[in-house]
Amino acid sequence: PTQAAELLNSTVTCYNGGTCNNYTVSPACLCPLPYIAPYCESAADYCFTLQPDKNITELPVCQNGGTCTLTYTDPYFNCSCPTGYTEGYRPYRGTECKVTQLRVQGLLPLLLALLQLKISKTLS
Repeated sequence: PTQAAELLNSTVTCYNGGTCNNYTVSPACLCPLPYIAPYCESAADYCFTLQPDKNITELPVCQNGGTCTLTYTDPYFNCSCPTGYTEGYRPYRGTECKVTQLRVQGLLPLLLALLQLKISKTLS
Protein backbone atom coordinates (compact mmCIF):
# COMPACT_ATOMS: atom_id res chain seq x y z
CA PRO A 1 0.00 0.00 0.00
CA THR A 2 1.04 3.61 -0.53
CA GLN A 3 2.13 5.87 2.33
CA ALA A 4 -1.13 7.81 2.08
CA ALA A 5 -3.16 4.59 2.31
CA GLU A 6 -1.16 3.50 5.37
CA LEU A 7 -1.81 6.85 7.04
CA LEU A 8 -5.52 6.64 6.28
CA ASN A 9 -5.74 3.23 7.92
CA SER A 10 -3.74 4.17 11.03
CA THR A 11 -4.99 5.49 14.34
CA VAL A 12 -3.82 8.96 15.33
CA THR A 13 -3.97 10.48 18.79
CA CYS A 14 -4.26 14.26 18.97
CA TYR A 15 -3.41 15.91 22.31
CA ASN A 16 -4.37 19.16 24.06
CA GLY A 17 -7.71 19.57 22.33
CA GLY A 18 -6.43 18.82 18.83
CA THR A 19 -8.76 17.14 16.35
CA CYS A 20 -8.04 14.64 13.62
CA ASN A 21 -7.41 16.23 10.24
CA ASN A 22 -9.88 14.54 7.90
CA TYR A 23 -9.14 16.92 5.03
CA THR A 24 -5.51 16.28 4.12
CA VAL A 25 -2.91 13.61 4.83
CA SER A 26 -0.61 16.01 6.68
CA PRO A 27 -0.58 17.26 9.36
CA ALA A 28 -2.32 14.49 11.26
CA CYS A 29 -4.02 16.85 13.73
CA LEU A 30 -5.55 20.32 13.66
CA CYS A 31 -4.23 22.01 16.79
CA PRO A 32 -5.65 24.87 18.85
CA LEU A 33 -3.23 27.66 19.71
CA PRO A 34 -0.62 27.63 21.10
CA TYR A 35 -0.08 23.93 20.28
CA ILE A 36 1.61 22.82 17.07
CA ALA A 37 1.33 19.93 14.63
CA PRO A 38 1.70 17.11 13.99
CA TYR A 39 0.05 15.83 17.23
CA CYS A 40 -0.47 18.99 19.32
CA GLU A 41 1.88 17.67 22.02
CA SER A 42 3.97 20.81 22.37
CA ALA A 43 3.33 24.54 22.34
CA ALA A 44 4.98 27.05 20.02
CA ASP A 45 7.46 29.40 21.68
CA TYR A 46 5.65 32.72 21.39
CA CYS A 47 8.47 34.45 23.27
CA PHE A 48 10.38 34.24 19.99
CA THR A 49 7.50 34.30 17.49
CA LEU A 50 6.37 37.29 15.46
CA GLN A 51 2.59 37.72 15.39
CA PRO A 52 1.92 40.38 12.72
CA ASP A 53 -1.84 39.91 13.11
CA LYS A 54 -1.41 41.19 16.69
CA ASN A 55 1.11 43.87 15.67
CA ILE A 56 3.98 41.94 17.30
CA THR A 57 6.47 42.70 14.57
CA GLU A 58 9.79 42.84 16.41
CA LEU A 59 11.70 40.74 18.89
CA PRO A 60 12.18 40.44 21.78
CA VAL A 61 8.53 40.59 22.76
CA CYS A 62 9.55 41.78 26.26
CA GLN A 63 11.38 45.09 26.27
CA ASN A 64 14.15 46.51 28.49
CA GLY A 65 15.33 43.24 29.99
CA GLY A 66 11.90 41.79 30.68
CA THR A 67 11.72 38.01 31.11
CA CYS A 68 9.32 36.16 28.83
CA THR A 69 7.26 33.19 30.05
CA LEU A 70 4.99 31.08 27.86
CA THR A 71 1.28 31.03 28.70
CA TYR A 72 -1.67 29.14 27.30
CA THR A 73 -3.88 32.17 26.76
CA ASP A 74 -3.71 34.83 24.05
CA PRO A 75 -1.13 36.30 23.25
CA TYR A 76 0.59 33.14 24.64
CA PHE A 77 3.40 34.88 26.55
CA ASN A 78 3.81 37.06 29.63
CA CYS A 79 6.58 39.48 30.52
CA SER A 80 8.07 39.99 33.98
CA CYS A 81 10.00 43.21 34.42
CA PRO A 82 13.31 43.50 36.30
CA THR A 83 13.58 45.42 39.59
CA GLY A 84 13.17 49.13 39.02
CA TYR A 85 10.83 48.67 36.08
CA THR A 86 7.08 48.41 35.80
CA GLU A 87 4.92 46.84 33.11
CA GLY A 88 3.50 49.22 30.54
CA TYR A 89 1.22 47.55 28.05
CA ARG A 90 0.96 48.52 24.44
CA PRO A 91 -2.00 47.11 22.52
CA TYR A 92 -1.01 43.73 21.07
CA ARG A 93 2.70 44.51 21.33
CA GLY A 94 3.43 42.64 24.50
CA THR A 95 4.86 44.27 27.56
CA GLU A 96 7.22 47.17 27.67
CA CYS A 97 9.17 47.42 30.91
CA LYS A 98 9.43 51.10 31.85
CA VAL A 99 11.73 52.68 34.43
CA THR A 100 9.84 53.41 37.66
CA GLN A 101 12.61 54.81 39.80
CA LEU A 102 15.99 56.39 39.34
CA ARG A 103 18.68 54.75 41.40
CA VAL A 104 20.17 57.56 43.44
CA GLN A 105 22.94 55.53 45.06
CA GLY A 106 26.11 56.44 43.22
CA LEU A 107 24.32 58.89 40.93
CA LEU A 108 24.59 61.99 43.14
CA PRO A 109 28.40 61.88 43.45
CA LEU A 110 28.64 61.44 39.68
CA LEU A 111 26.36 64.43 39.02
CA LEU A 112 28.33 66.58 41.47
CA ALA A 113 31.61 65.62 39.82
CA LEU A 114 30.22 66.49 36.38
CA LEU A 115 28.90 69.81 37.67
CA GLN A 116 32.28 70.66 39.24
CA LEU A 117 34.02 69.76 35.97
CA LYS A 118 31.64 72.00 34.01
CA ILE A 119 32.19 74.88 36.47
CA SER A 120 35.98 74.51 36.40
CA LYS A 121 36.00 74.52 32.57
CA THR A 122 33.79 77.61 32.53
CA LEU A 123 36.06 79.48 34.97
CA SER A 124 39.30 78.63 33.17
